[in-house]
Order: sequence, then structure tokens, then C-alpha cells
Amino acid sequence: MRTGNIPQKWYDLYDHQGYSVDGKQVQKMVEPDELEKFIERQEDKEWWRKITDTLNNTQVRLSRADLELIQRVRQRKFADANIDPFEDWNHEIETKEDFIHPFNTGFSHREPKRRFVQSKWERLTISKYIRAMKKGWMKTRA
Repeated sequence: MRTGNIPQKWYDLYDHQGYSVDGKQVQKMVEPDELEKFIERQEDKEWWRKITDTLNNTQVRLSRADLELIQRVRQRKFADANIDPFEDWNHEIETKEDFIHPFNTGFSHREPKRRFVQSKWERLTISKYIRAMKKGWMKTRA
């Protein structure tokens, strides 16, 4: 069950870790104590490959390809071993007349903040939907 892309610290005080797409509470995974972890390490020699995926609320065993990808990223290489960053390319240098659009110089052409922040009307529409769901006028997918 996926809970969404929100900070998990919001649910530290609760017994659940968020809500699913259907609007139901997603229970937290039971954290094993130190004795259970020790027993698992003794029985399973590849215990170090297991990680907890908190977003999907599951235990995942990393494959050899996953470990190689992590190792390449930690060594600051390309994640995909098939990419050759220094392959020869024979592009002719174009003249200034060939360019249709001007270059983006970075600081002078930044995106304005208003494109990323919701407008007043979007905020009012969302609050209307939330109020309708709370009062039971509008149902979720279930």
C-alpha cells in the first residue's frame, strides 16, 4: 500500500503511517527488536541485502543489479554501465546564424514562482473537495 510522498515524521505520534488511495489508514510495519534481528542475521547470511521501503510499506531484497547500481553511484560514476560519456561525436560546430532560439543564460530566464505555487482559485477548489469528502457528499474510489 502506497501512502504518498509526504514526510513520515508527520505520523510519528500516530499508530498508522498515512492514508492509502482509498482513504484507509495504512498501519506501520512492526519493527523487530534486537534479538529478532540477531537471530535473522545468524540464519540468513544475506540479511544485509534487505531494506525497508517505507513508502510502499514492504521489505525489499536488493538484487545483484541493484547493488552494482548503488556501488556505481557511490563511486560517482554513471548509474548505467553501458553509457560511455567520452564517446566520439563528430558534430560540426554551428555558426551563430544557425541558431533559431537564443541561449538560456540561467539567471535572467528563471521560471517565476507563480508557476509553482497554486493560485487562489485552485486552493479554493481543493478545499471545496476536501469539505465535500469530510461531509460525505463525495465518495472516494471505493
